[in-house]
Amino acid sequence: ELSEEIEQDGAAFAPEHLDVADEAKARTRAAEWAAGFMCGVAKRFDAWKVLFDDTEHREMFVPILAFVETKDGSSPLSMLS
Repeated sequence: ELSEEIEQDGAAFAPEHLDVADEAKARTRAAEWAAGFMCGVAKRFDAWKVLFDDTEHREMFVPILAFVETKDGSSPLSMLS
């Protein structure tokens, strides 16, 4: 469980502040974070589905999905159109 991992190694879960001067590193870290976030969404998709189906509010996912790439290299942004 995540709570056990945090209890054992809380420092690994501390916020990371990036030096935005290194754009490549910042984009890589953003992509890693976005992919992890979407993995979490996928695990509980039934809970998130309401928001994805809401045409007025689902745009809040755009900044996250902009950094996500599917296994076939396509963008998941197409599912919001």
